[in-house]
Amino acid sequence: AGRLEDAAECFTLSLELLKGHDKKFSAIVLSNLGVVYDKLGQSDKAADTYRRAMKIDPTDPEGHLRLGRTLMDQKKTEEGFKMFEKAVALFPNNAQVLLSYGLQLQIHARYAEAIAAYEKVTTLNPADPGPHTQLAIIYSAQTKSPRSV
Repeated sequence: AGRLEDAAECFTLSLELLKGHDKKFSAIVLSNLGVVYDKLGQSDKAADTYRRAMKIDPTDPEGHLRLGRTLMDQKKTEEGFKMFEKAVALFPNNAQVLLSYGLQLQIHARYAEAIAAYEKVTTLNPADPGPHTQLAIIYSAQTKSPRSV
């Protein structure tokens, strides 16, 4: 696991030192600790840590996205989608939130919804190649090849 345990230990110490001080920074540290737990395969602990971070700073879209992805990885698809939908409701003009939501929709074959999310990202950030690429992938998958006829 490399030095992930060391990272977790350092983040935990940072949280102890931050008690009673900068709450917003504590939320960032918690969210990063959650990433470490995810990498260690401790998804329940990661999800709890993301929830703690979001309770401290509900305005950080990254916590919502990380929790949503962790829930999806745990095969808690409905709960994961609820988290992504909450993120979209809270941050409707955040391109990263919409792109992440679109990717989850696409992975779960909810193509019409994914297309809508990607199309909105293209209006928010027209220079980002990501949503254009994902739209192309969906469109090409929906077209029958002459060889398959």
